[in-house]
Amino acid sequence: MIEEIVGELLQREIRDPRVAGMTSVTRVEVTPDVRYAKIFVSVMGSEEERLATMRALDHATGFVRSKLGEELTIRHIPAVTFQLDRSIEEGDRVLALINEMASANSATVAPPVTAPLAPPGESPAASNEAPSRPDSPSPDGLRRMVRGAARPLKARRSPRQAE
Repeated sequence: MIEEIVGELLQREIRDPRVAGMTSVTRVEVTPDVRYAKIFVSVMGSEEERLATMRALDHATGFVRSKLGEELTIRHIPAVTFQLDRSIEEGDRVLALINEMASANSATVAPPVTAPLAPPGESPAASNEAPSRPDSPSPDGLRRMVRGAARPLKARRSPRQAE
């Protein structure tokens, strides 16, 4: 709930010009006693924009906490701290490296695998059996797989339903 509320506040109600337009809540960690909430935010932009956004969010903690108090129906409203989350940037960096490696490896593509040749004197079309692959299941194995997939799943009961 806190993640949704704070995300909504970032998009609609926090009007501080220091908050970058591409700021989003990635996750929220709350202590077991709900006294403290650490809100992780991702800020797309330069390092300067990130620092300005984090200062603005730290300045807006009172406002965020008051809005949480209006929306949540809990006894204690958690003290809020904002933490910069760089996981999206790291993911972008890893994807760029993967794409770079893939483009470098595309020049050295392995030749396609060819079908095995028929024994001498026999044409491939003369054989009645389809060529078998070592990793393909047998017809009996396929039947077992299909039968197993046709079974209905048992409904799991949550602990609340068991009471």
